[in-house]
Amino acid sequence: GINAEYGGISSNLKEPKKIEAKKKKGLMSAHIICSGWLLKEGGQGHSVKNLKKRWFVLRSLFLSYYSEKPIEGKEITNLKGQLFLSDCKILPNPSDDSNSFCLQTATSRGGTKEYILSSVYAGCSDIASWRNALE
Repeated sequence: GINAEYGGISSNLKEPKKIEAKKKKGLMSAHIICSGWLLKEGGQGHSVKNLKKRWFVLRSLFLSYYSEKPIEGKEITNLKGQLFLSDCKILPNPSDDSNSFCLQTATSRGGTKEYILSSVYAGCSDIASWRNALE
């Protein structure tokens, strides 16, 4: 299909992802503030909810999450999402669970999307460290 961002037509759908990964390489090498496993509440809309265990990495400008912990020195192929911190704010958790928090981000369509992030281990104080690092 036509790929305006990369200035041409591409029949190989994997090609833009490789180019995009190379562009992000400088961002990916930025200093890591915090990293570890968190549970992310996901699903389409608010009707389908499931918990996915994701490896989160907080850097100065963004929060990335992966399906597995990236291996240093290897090409990153399991990036699931990236949130730019300038577009995010922490909200009170709607479920009143002290073991989690809500991170709201702006979408490209002018709306917002909310992520509920929880500690992998019940009663773990690690979630407070994440919240403080993001604030």
